[in-house]
Amino acid sequence: ESPSFVRYLITGSCLIIGYMEDWTKDGNGRMRRVHKRYVDVVAHMRDDGFLEPLSIAWRDGRTFRVTQVIEVGEFRPGFEGFFTAKYRVSIGNRRTSLYLEQHLNRPETGMPPTVRWWVHEFV
Repeated sequence: ESPSFVRYLITGSCLIIGYMEDWTKDGNGRMRRVHKRYVDVVAHMRDDGFLEPLSIAWRDGRTFRVTQVIEVGEFRPGFEGFFTAKYRVSIGNRRTSLYLEQHLNRPETGMPPTVRWWVHEFV
């Protein structure tokens, strides 16, 4: 049986004209709406600079071990001065996406630079 956490994660998204909506297929193949959910991640910073996620903690306290990092995308620009890298990972026998978001220093708002992990959660 797959970890229940995997049902909260996605494999794709689409842009609806006028506003952004993200959609993905659930385990039964139905398209469902999702939104961004920030999560706690335990990660290992290797001596070569690679940041490897080891486990993901869901907001209800459940923790899921990342069994394999399959692919890591480059940071790409997003909205309002942040960049996001997509990690394709395995949790048990399920593959899913985990995102690392980096906000740059924003002196005009007084906000310090931040780095946060997130997943897509079914709405």
